[in-house]
Amino acid sequence: MADAFIYYRLKENNTNQGATGYPDPKIVSGSDTNRNTFVSNMESSHSTQILRFTLPNELLESVTMDYENNIKDAPVSEPDGVRRINKQDNGLSYIRYTFRGRFKDSATDITTLMNMAKRLQVESTTDSDALGFGIFGFFTDNTAIAPFNIDPISTKGLTLKSFNITRSGQQPKNFDFTIVMTFGGTY
Repeated sequence: MADAFIYYRLKENNTNQGATGYPDPKIVSGSDTNRNTFVSNMESSHSTQILRFTLPNELLESVTMDYENNIKDAPVSEPDGVRRINKQDNGLSYIRYTFRGRFKDSATDITTLMNMAKRLQVESTTDSDALGFGIFGFFTDNTAIAPFNIDPISTKGLTLKSFNITRSGQQPKNFDFTIVMTFGGTY
C-alpha cells in the first residue's frame, strides 16, 4: 500500500465520495481502513486517477501548506499628524500546497502526472454533488490532521496549478518533481 497519494475523483465514473468502493480514505472503520479499500479499488479499476508514492520507486519528500488571508492595509492621512493604518478583512486569499519528491520510474509516474494536469480541474456545478471546487485530493498515512489530508467533496477540493520535473543525479531514471495544488471551497 502507498504511504501517500494524490488522486482525483469524478462523478461521471462513480469514483466520487460516497460511491461504493471509494470511501473517504482517512476514516477508519473496523479492522480495515477505508484507505485500503479506496487505494485497492483505484489501483485495480482507475489506475490513471491515482499517483502513489511508495518506496523505493516514488518518494514524497515534503509537503508544504501556505495559507494567506486577504487583509488590506489602508493608510490614513490625518491633518493633526496622527498616523494610523486601517485594516479590512476580506477573508481568505489562498491556500497552496507544494509537494516535492522524486520519481525513479519515469514511464508511468510522469505520464500519470502529465495526464492529471491536462484534465479539467473542476466538474460542472449544474449537478448538486459535483466537485465544483476541485477534483483532486491528497492523503498521507503520516498524519491524520485536516490540513494535509483533503478528500474532494462538493464543498471543497484541490486543483493542480503547476508542476515541474527535473532530471537530477547520475542515475538516468531519477527525476525530482514539484507539484503545486491550490485549495477551493470552504475552509
